[in-house]
Amino acid sequence: MRLQAEKALLKEKREKELILENLSEQVSYMDTDMRLVWVNSYVCERHELKRDDYLGRKCHELFHGFIEPCPGCPVPSALETGRVATGMTVSPDGLFWNLTITPVYAEGEEVIGVLHFTYDVTDLKVSEVELKKLNQELEKRVEERTAELKNLINELNAFTYSVSHDLRSLLRSIKGFCEVIREDHSHNLNDEGNRYLERVYAASHKMSSLIDDLLKLSQISRHEIHRRKVNLSS
Repeated sequence: MRLQAEKALLKEKREKELILENLSEQVSYMDTDMRLVWVNSYVCERHELKRDDYLGRKCHELFHGFIEPCPGCPVPSALETGRVATGMTVSPDGLFWNLTITPVYAEGEEVIGVLHFTYDVTDLKVSEVELKKLNQELEKRVEERTAELKNLINELNAFTYSVSHDLRSLLRSIKGFCEVIREDHSHNLNDEGNRYLERVYAASHKMSSLIDDLLKLSQISRHEIHRRKVNLSS
């Protein structure tokens, strides 16, 4: 029975090691002094070292040549608080690594070490930088297009005002002559001639109203938009 129990325990231990070995993350186990006790094969492949080269070494000394833990390293926090800690670091080769540090407890609920999970997020960070750059370029283009649109609107307003001013002067002349003819010479015109005169006067008055409406329309862009529900039928 003892041999069977030892065999089952050994099998369980081996299964756990295989799980950690085949994770797509770099996994290492450190003691409370931050010395490496165990690393999976991904760590060995990443740094091109043998497993025995890691044992007893501190990760910040081995990987980065630092005397103290790397700036922002979450391992000290996990060891001190006994809680899972996360962070991000940049390796000397410029790669970004996402870190998750999980405390390991003994049966007496004492922290005896941490599991150090490291995942390469360089592609994600590069994508974020590129996306940020694209957003900045897009914002710049929007600002440029907005400025161009404002210039066009200003030019259109100036053009509309100039045209309306010139048209108004002509209409004033037409209406003035119509009034003179109607007051001083209407008796010399037959009924048909007076009808034509009235139609010219009415048309000039309508055109003056259209010019006023066009000026109001051109000034809409200067006013703030107030949204409200309306009855489209009415």
